[in-house]
Amino acid sequence: RTDIEAALGRFSLTNAGYESRLAEIEDGCKKLTKGLPDELNEIREDQYAYQKKLLNSLAQLDLAVECLEQGLSDEKEQLKG
Repeated sequence: RTDIEAALGRFSLTNAGYESRLAEIEDGCKKLTKGLPDELNEIREDQYAYQKKLLNSLAQLDLAVECLEQGLSDEKEQLKG
């Protein structure tokens, strides 16, 4: 009977460690789940801002290319004339 009690004591001690670790993991999961939507919103906002900047830069590049093409066309006409 003493051996059984000793084994149960060791099992309970080991089990308590696992239960404690499980509680830590569950707490971490709850915190992660709670904070994740806010982090995703931040990422979406950042992505939207970068996308806006990129589109603005592309529009400026497009305008610059049009100006260069017009300048080359004008230069070509002058050389012909």
